[in-house]
Amino acid sequence: MRHTMHLRPQPFSMLRSGEKTIELRLNDEKRQQIAVGDEIEFCCPESGHPPCTVHVKALHRFPNFTDLYAALPLLKCGYTRQTLASASPEDMNVYYSPQEQAQYGVVGIEVKLLEQEDTLRQKRLFLLDMDGTIYLDETLFEGTLELLRHIKDIGGRYLFLTNNSSKSVEAYVDKLARLGIEAAAGDFLTSTNALILDLKSRGLTNRLHYAFGTASFRQQLRDAGIRITDRREKGIEALLCGFDTELSFQKLEDACILLNEGVDFIATNPDWVCPTWYGSVPDCGSVCEMLFRATGRRPRVIGKPQPAMALLAMESAGFSPAQTVLIGDRVYTDIACGYYAGVDTILVLLGEGTR
Repeated sequence: MRHTMHLRPQPFSMLRSGEKTIELRLNDEKRQQIAVGDEIEFCCPESGHPPCTVHVKALHRFPNFTDLYAALPLLKCGYTRQTLASASPEDMNVYYSPQEQAQYGVVGIEVKLLEQEDTLRQKRLFLLDMDGTIYLDETLFEGTLELLRHIKDIGGRYLFLTNNSSKSVEAYVDKLARLGIEAAAGDFLTSTNALILDLKSRGLTNRLHYAFGTASFRQQLRDAGIRITDRREKGIEALLCGFDTELSFQKLEDACILLNEGVDFIATNPDWVCPTWYGSVPDCGSVCEMLFRATGRRPRVIGKPQPAMALLAMESAGFSPAQTVLIGDRVYTDIACGYYAGVDTILVLLGEGTR
């Protein structure tokens, strides 16, 4: 499990300790259970130093000390990326005097600072965005095939995560085949997949939905057992909005009427644009913004940056957050999704993100 803690001058409050876990709280922040194998990201904006990540190797509870404080050597020996924080019982005497240990009841956390290169070497599950990350239209980016081969060589797994709901998984399989990438349907998770899972988990498959999107989008919903229509009619309870490359004014008018009537509003993704070889085209987020300007209604968003797709990918592939990295070209969708899912991220400057 990955934790984020913000360092301030005060020490950690130790709320409870056990054989394999301790519970920490810094100042008034949320309580966090720390266990062997966890990662902790320490942030201290006041210090001017960048965040650093430590890996919990072992927990040591000092005998005869009952509670009060848990402390990390990071607080004593300076907050720098070069610090190797080690808090075995023997090392604690280096950082804390016997008087301090007696006063605070120190619980040592033996940690090893993970440098960026070491962190990447641990990764085995690679969650890859597609548009603007591994290709642009029909052009595969240089290095993509080598990366995919490397992932297989190290015994890893890659999955393609895309917010683009305009195409079916079968269409993506065919597209990657044209680009020289062998892939199967199980290698993909789309925002349409996430939408279907969301509706099923909420027991909403039998209500009538207006599907605002491509013919492929509508077919995927039908195949999954979702009741849909592409005409304005009585009984519609929700508007499902996807990236629509077959957009018409009639759909916009229907959507405005339905939203003004108060139906639920759900969108597959918030992306403003979809990158192309000639620039960009409006994506689902731009259309939703247009509908907001007309009706005052904003949607509940399902795809990235929500963590559901990344969490589902890790569950299905059988990898932990510490073994996972998400790679994409958008900060507000791809990188945010990884952050909310508790995994490391890599931003590529090949699509929407340029600096």
